[in-house]
Parts: sequence; C-alpha cells; structure tokens
Amino acid sequence: MAFIDDTVLNDFQSTLGTNEKFLGNYGITDLTKDSTPFADYMPPSVVALLSTSSASRDAQIPVIKDQTVTTGIVPGFSNIPLNLGETANYFFTAFNIFSGFRLYPASFENNQLDAAFYRDNILKNVLQAMAVAKDDIIEAVLETRKTQVLSFVTQVSQGDGTFTFDTGTDTLTVNKAGQKDTMFTYLKELMVANKLGGNYRIVTSPAGLVVGNVEAAKFRDDQNKQLLWSQSDMPMDRRYITNQISPSSDVFKGFFVRDGDIGSISNFFWDFRNGTDLST
Repeated sequence: MAFIDDTVLNDFQSTLGTNEKFLGNYGITDLTKDSTPFADYMPPSVVALLSTSSASRDAQIPVIKDQTVTTGIVPGFSNIPLNLGETANYFFTAFNIFSGFRLYPASFENNQLDAAFYRDNILKNVLQAMAVAKDDIIEAVLETRKTQVLSFVTQVSQGDGTFTFDTGTDTLTVNKAGQKDTMFTYLKELMVANKLGGNYRIVTSPAGLVVGNVEAAKFRDDQNKQLLWSQSDMPMDRRYITNQISPSSDVFKGFFVRDGDIGSISNFFWDFRNGTDLST
C-alpha cells in the first residue's frame, strides 16, 4: 500500500526569497555629495536652473581669471600699472540618468514569489545600476577637469616616497614607498605649495588605501612612530572607495579633491516633477 509515500519528500517552497545582486561601492558619488555644500561660488539662480534643466541645456557663470598683478615701489598717478582683468565662463552641464522597470501584477497570481518582495528588490537593483552610471559620469568629469598646472613637486619633502607629475597625462604618480608613510601628509602639502590649500577628500579603488592602512596599524600603539603616519591629515570620513576606478598594483590610482571643487544638484524632468499619468 503506497499510502502517502509519493508526497513525503516534496521540495519545500518558500515565498520568502533572496536577491543575488552583488552590492557595490559608489565613493565618487558620495564624495561629490559631501563636497557640494562647499561650492559657494554657485549663484542661487544657477542652482535653481540646474534643478530643472536637462542635458540639452548648459548653464554658465562669468569668472575673473587668475592674474599676475604688477606692483612697484614708486607711487604716483602717472605710473599706475594696467593690471587689466581677463574673464571667462564656467560651464555647468546636466547629465541624464534614466531607468525603471515594469511590474505586471497578474504575474504573481498563484506565483511562489511574493510580489512586494519582487518589487522592492528590482527597485534596489535598478537604483544600484543608476548609481554605477552616476559614478562613471562624475569620474569622467573629474578626469576632464583634473589639474593641468601642478608643479613644485621637488619643493615638497617626500620622505622615502617619490611623487612624479606627468604633464602629458596630468597624472601624479605616487610609488609604493610614498603610499606607506608619506602619501596623505605630503599630498596636502603639495597642494599648499601650488596655492591650492583647503580641505581635501580622496577616492580610490577598494584596495587603493590598503597599503597605507596596514602601515598605520603597525604604529597604532607606538607614540614614537605615530608621526611617521599623519593619519589626522586624512581622516577616515574623508576617504572613499568605488568599484568604478580600476585598481593598480604599482601606483596609487584615484582622485584628490578639494571641498567645493566638485558638486551635484539633483534635477527631474517636468513630467516627473508634476506626476504625469500616462494612463489617462
């Protein structure tokens, strides 16, 4: 007699699923968000425009360019130097990032998968993909706008490390010795030597700061050696990692960004701001 033997080993079917999507790091976006409040050169009118504009329209503000001022030691109205200023325009561009998903309620009738669970996790996956796209866009802007005039590298005491600046690629290279005990301290000093002082943030690939962190840990309890690694010059809340920067095994690869030099303003098309309904 078979009785109920055929159903004893049926698979258990749970309605509580899981999401296989791998989470990532979006440090370029996080850095930009934290830097935005310091962009005090943005007039309110430009901020308002960028909050509603699309990628088809740029915004620009006038700027007086840096200049070399002539001075003298003989005062007088007949020899006042010209010291004429030169102007230019700063351009601000909106970038569009669009995605979404479709949900068919009928698909979940008699379905093992819970509809709310599906909706919430697909939304999370979509937002994650949009975060990757935003990180990539900001990285492209940083790559385009990175310094082309960095100099005075030899004026900065580099300890055991070596910093070299390639004017052809506008890239500052820090060798492994520099990453161990001088990097954070002397990057800031290098900016001061170039008249670019201020508070900075750093973003790199997930493993980009491993060498420095390991070295710092060695001196954590040794007050005599703590000065070799000036952790206070780059606090942990000013270090960011992203999966959108490819790692490098030989040199440090990332961006060193002064507060306010990069920022973002969220904007939404008219239809999204006003809740356009396509079903009517």
